[in-house]
Amino acid sequence: MVTIRTSAAFAATIAVAALVAPVAAQAPASTGSVRGVVTDKEFGAPIPGAAVTVLGTRARVTTADNGSYIVPNLPEGVYTLVITKDGFVREVRPNVRVGGGALVDADVVMAGEFEDMEEFVVQDMVLGGEPLERQELVVPDTFEPILVIPPIDFQLRLEAPQLLNVLNVEMITRSGASDAAAALLMVPGASLQDGKYAVIRGLPDRYVATLLDGVRLPSADPDVRAVKLDQFPAAIIKSIQVSKNFTPDQQGDASGGAVNVELRDMPDEGYLRISSQVGFNSQVQNGQFLTYKGAGMDFWGDNNVLAQQPDLAGQSWPNNPTGTEFGDAPMIYKWNVAAGDSWEVDDGVKVGAFGNFFYEQDASAYDNGQLNTLMQVGPGSQLSPRPVQQAGIDDFKTELFDVTQGTTSIQWGGMGALGLETEEHTLGAKFLYTLVSETQAIRLIDTRGAEYFRPGYDPSDPASPGYFDFFKAPWNRLETLSYSQLSTQAVILNGKHVLGALGPGDEPEVPEVATFLAPVVDWRFSLSKAEETLPDQTQFGAIWTPTIIPGLLPEGWTGYPPAQNSQSGWVNHINYGTSESSTQGALNLKLPFLQWEDREGYVKAGGFADVVDRTYTQSTFANTLDPNTFYQAPFDDPWSLVFPGQVHPINPVESDINYDGSQDIIAFYGMADIPFAETMNLVTGVRFERTVIDTQVTPDSPTTIWVDPNTGLPRDFTAGTADANAAINSDNFLPMVGWNWNITEQLVVRAAFAQTIARPNFFEIVPVLQYDYVGGPIFIGNPALQLSSLDNYDARIDWMPFTDWLVSGSVFYKTMQDPIQYVSRFAQFGGFQYTTAENFPSGSLLGIELESRVTMGPILGEEWEGLKFGANFTYMESQVELPQDQKDAWALYGLPQDTQQMTQTPEYLVNLNATYDHEPTGTQFGLFYNYRGDALVSGGVPNTVELTPAIYQLGYGTLNFTMSQAIIDGLRLSLNAKNLLNPVITTEYQTPNGITGLNSSYTAGIDFSIALTYQIAF
Repeated sequence: MVTIRTSAAFAATIAVAALVAPVAAQAPASTGSVRGVVTDKEFGAPIPGAAVTVLGTRARVTTADNGSYIVPNLPEGVYTLVITKDGFVREVRPNVRVGGGALVDADVVMAGEFEDMEEFVVQDMVLGGEPLERQELVVPDTFEPILVIPPIDFQLRLEAPQLLNVLNVEMITRSGASDAAAALLMVPGASLQDGKYAVIRGLPDRYVATLLDGVRLPSADPDVRAVKLDQFPAAIIKSIQVSKNFTPDQQGDASGGAVNVELRDMPDEGYLRISSQVGFNSQVQNGQFLTYKGAGMDFWGDNNVLAQQPDLAGQSWPNNPTGTEFGDAPMIYKWNVAAGDSWEVDDGVKVGAFGNFFYEQDASAYDNGQLNTLMQVGPGSQLSPRPVQQAGIDDFKTELFDVTQGTTSIQWGGMGALGLETEEHTLGAKFLYTLVSETQAIRLIDTRGAEYFRPGYDPSDPASPGYFDFFKAPWNRLETLSYSQLSTQAVILNGKHVLGALGPGDEPEVPEVATFLAPVVDWRFSLSKAEETLPDQTQFGAIWTPTIIPGLLPEGWTGYPPAQNSQSGWVNHINYGTSESSTQGALNLKLPFLQWEDREGYVKAGGFADVVDRTYTQSTFANTLDPNTFYQAPFDDPWSLVFPGQVHPINPVESDINYDGSQDIIAFYGMADIPFAETMNLVTGVRFERTVIDTQVTPDSPTTIWVDPNTGLPRDFTAGTADANAAINSDNFLPMVGWNWNITEQLVVRAAFAQTIARPNFFEIVPVLQYDYVGGPIFIGNPALQLSSLDNYDARIDWMPFTDWLVSGSVFYKTMQDPIQYVSRFAQFGGFQYTTAENFPSGSLLGIELESRVTMGPILGEEWEGLKFGANFTYMESQVELPQDQKDAWALYGLPQDTQQMTQTPEYLVNLNATYDHEPTGTQFGLFYNYRGDALVSGGVPNTVELTPAIYQLGYGTLNFTMSQAIIDGLRLSLNAKNLLNPVITTEYQTPNGITGLNSSYTAGIDFSIALTYQIAF
């Protein structure tokens, strides 16, 4: 039975919502309208049939018989209207400013003239304010516009110079996505690595530029440079824009694409929003939640139980827990408060502010996990458990673990935004702070190794087979206790300036070749920092043997340091720390121009710099000189629970490796969007990017051991650290050329070619033995890694047959030089399996994407306008060429191989969704399905007669359901159910000849939640 408990914070939030519920509220407006009458200058008569075009958008209307027109649903911004009619001089109305919720009058007088005139061009529209929503306008009866305006996300997609997908706040809300990571799954061709890092078109984080408000944040994750998207709650997100091809004004490593999480900024109208949510997970239950003594955190996520005690070096640490136990499950809940407003302080001058505070407590657990280390001996044999730490034919351990895990997290933070806007200038400042605190208990038990190597073994029966082979795959138990804090903070300053004084004026002449319009300068500067600390990750390992000689050799526990702890003890207290800072700046100059056919283009140039510094520290204490190495007890009485109360001296260990890293990127680019013919554009340019990456390792002593990732053999630092340091210095010119063909207003074809790069991250280039928990997968970095280069070919067609309809198809192909692949190897030293990264000679990726979004109104009638369906499918076929030494190893093993798949590239991705919005009752439903196909995690490498097989992530699907109901004005109730299918998440060993075996598996459980949101406008 699952128990739901309430908290004071949740109750207080509900009370506040109940008190303010009677107050009417409306969502802040974010769109406005332009209306007017077009008349004849000479006679004052209305002009019917005149075309009114809002340049910079796809909005175009035709005046009614009385000369009237109206253009609704325009995002806030400054526009230029172009009015044309055969027999009249073309008229241009620049600088028409549209505010949120405003109805702007723009009457036009046209002079008669019997010659064709060309159109004029609009300045870039300024987007801002709250999420864009379609809204009803009160239109006078005499206004009868003929209107074709696509939704804003479709409009941005059709007009962008690159392949763009836009996920607006409405879709994020309806999907029930709680953070940026969950929302990204709705983008065609997008998936997640480890549930938190963006993967676009099958290319993992190294090929994807993940930005927050246009800024690449640092990462304190010791494993990757990519930013964890799950740390940014949906409450602070305005939109998510995914670009799937490179343009020179993007980061040079945007090979798979760029993900920009746009933060909210100042709204058009003042409002206060309060929301609260409580939920539970089907696997997080009282009495069955794995934890440890003192694992609780206070409101702010602090915990002082797990902390190293250097002042007690050489003594026991009685206050540091070492064992896991079952306890009560924490409550799952979240709440946030957001408020903002804007004020017009002078004619055409607006200032505004937005603030948000969010808080979340979450938990996850499973007791059905498995983690196995397998091998193959000979090409035709079945997979079998790999003996580790083998000292003889009957003296070895195995790693066939049954895994139980419990995790509690507290995340809180805030975001603030200040803005100033005039007709030609925009200034903004944003501050973001998030803190994620997490306690985790993991228990691994291996009894299946004895079952395999000693069939029929019974520890209670001395006559059972293998009873006295107690060193042959003995039962063992590994436990890890962790507490960590990850903080991210950023200050982002930005500005945009239209230099109107340098423009041609309000009525530019029709150009013979081209006329440059007002230049636009935009800039961005940020200071950001991320830090992660684990004050004391506690690791405990022990093997258990039955009674050998009653009274003399009783049953009990013996200390067991696993392979990764072979230089220390069986009880380890490790302090980890990672700090990464970034100073980043960008400056862009855009020169829009009007060419001879009155079509808009631009020339653009700019520069970018990012200076990143990272520091990684590790400090280990262990029971290295412990005289007490045995504890008499049955298997169900673990030693770890009584260890702190016994005498066990804890001493510092001189086996740690620290490192400092730096990454400096300097870039300059130039590009142009050149319209030609009547419907085509050429987008081209080049980016120069310099990359300098250095690492400097600092071992505890010259005799500290590090493992050569290419050989698996131990080395020390007596000859210095040069071989363990990485140094990358690369200059790259990255050209791009694209062709866009607007066949009609609703049908667009695009094609592009670009060259990009991919960088290794710090985690991959330092030879530090890295793992999340004792007994878990091990990774060792490779200092010899270098950059990869890619050639990217893309083509896409977008068709909007009706409003709110989209049918799209695309093909992409990538070739790579020196792609970085993950490889599984076995270290004879210490006897353990590990993964490392290597540059392979070459590779390629071919894929197709199909997407459709339809509204049922045009088919079933207006009453079904709120019913929408979406589907997208991505198929990918990849391969990389193996290095010659691996080809030789495969041939020697008897399974010749020349290629393998790219790592982290699923075979296919499927997204399906259905939403229904019934406006009269305020009811919304949503059903969202996502499936990710099989993907290679790490390739296999044979060693003469033994094979460490490749590991694949098997495909699985997730199904989420959301329901939202308006209670009264401003108050909304939401129900969410996530991961309804609760699939078994599995990784599997696979050999080239189809022999498989389980590597790992677990289920995440089903999440249910109920939420209340109240919003009041002022």
